[in-house]
Amino acid sequence: MAAYEPIIDQWLTEDQGRWHKQQHTARRVFDRLVAEHGYTGSYSPVQRYVKHWRAQHRPMSDGFSELEWPPEPFRWISARPKPSLPGSAR
Repeated sequence: MAAYEPIIDQWLTEDQGRWHKQQHTARRVFDRLVAEHGYTGSYSPVQRYVKHWRAQHRPMSDGFSELEWPPEPFRWISARPKPSLPGSAR
């Protein structure tokens, strides 16, 4: 597997500038290694390497944003209609 790591690195590095739907999946990396470079190993090491590579090259971000809502005055909304008596005006 070590002999193929530079090839995989090159493919995944090129993928960083592409739209996410056009990037290599681990399965596609495996298929290309078999077809183009004669890889005879199993799929699992390729999958683990791609997963590790993506974790190491993930862009820095906050991960999530805290939602902040401005305080509003308390409003009670009744879910039940007010009863009306016959002959009473609303």
